[in-house]
Amino acid sequence: MDPKDNIAGHTSKLENLSRQLKQLGEPISESMLITKVLMTLPESYRHFYSTWDSMNSANRTLEQLTARLMVEET
Repeated sequence: MDPKDNIAGHTSKLENLSRQLKQLGEPISESMLITKVLMTLPESYRHFYSTWDSMNSANRTLEQLTARLMVEET
């Protein structure tokens, strides 16, 4: 994650890359995109993983991840 970016900007960049890959015929799954978001977070968000992992897997969507990270950011 670029230190100048906020969570919304960071996830937006990754979603844009995902769309570009899809247009090139190389789509990635939402779970892969979620993993990429999580793996590129700054060290200060590492504690967030346990919170995310404790959620019901059906609720682990990119939308939920972004919303929870934005709350964490404030």
